[in-house]
Amino acid sequence: MARPTIVQIQRGGPLDLANYVALAVMYGLGSQALASPRARLIAAALCIGFALTHALLFPKVKELRTAAAYFALQTLLVTSLLLLSLDDGEFFNFLFYILAITAATLLPLHAAAGWIALFFTIILLINGLLPEPPRFVLIAFAGAVLILCGLFGRNLRATELARRHNQVLLEKLAQTQQRLHELTLTEERNRLAREIHDGLGHYLTATTMQIQGARAVLESQGIASEAPAALEAIGKAEMLLQEALVDVRRAVAALR
Repeated sequence: MARPTIVQIQRGGPLDLANYVALAVMYGLGSQALASPRARLIAAALCIGFALTHALLFPKVKELRTAAAYFALQTLLVTSLLLLSLDDGEFFNFLFYILAITAATLLPLHAAAGWIALFFTIILLINGLLPEPPRFVLIAFAGAVLILCGLFGRNLRATELARRHNQVLLEKLAQTQQRLHELTLTEERNRLAREIHDGLGHYLTATTMQIQGARAVLESQGIASEAPAALEAIGKAEMLLQEALVDVRRAVAALR
């Protein structure tokens, strides 16, 4: 089975929950560092944009082109949040960590690594814009967390691929069991048909021939006129045996 380029995780799963919870928590923490109500309003609008982008665009990510559009828009929104809170905006870095997990899960390795490298570059550049010297500890921490998030995302991707592979195997196993069950039923029906045909059918045919022989003996020896009741009984028995043979043939045909 060929490995898919894009691996979508089921909606309503841990990635969705992590996106929305992280967004709410980071806005609550990050907005406290914003000095003006106007800045907090802009931050709220950017966070809502992040949530809407995830809710509306993420389910449509089926190929690399739509994935690029999704991550580009989310990156722009998170970068805007970081620029809005330059003095104390490390809380919003957490959104890049969530995006790193999503990219590592959703995308092939080279594409995921490219986006994670871009996230780190943006964090590095924004820290370089600060009036004070770059906070190397924060930058190193962000890089380490991005790497860990990438590894975690790759593990989620491998788990999802294994789950899909197991699902395919289970479906094939169920189909094989169904075919085996049908084959067993067919073989059993054929066996019963053979037993009825070779057993009961043979005995009925032999009995019919014996009765026909008895009739011939009675008629050849002239006894039939002296025992009409016996001849009539033989005729009825012969007729019943013929009907039984017809029923046996129908049963055998139905079983086959």
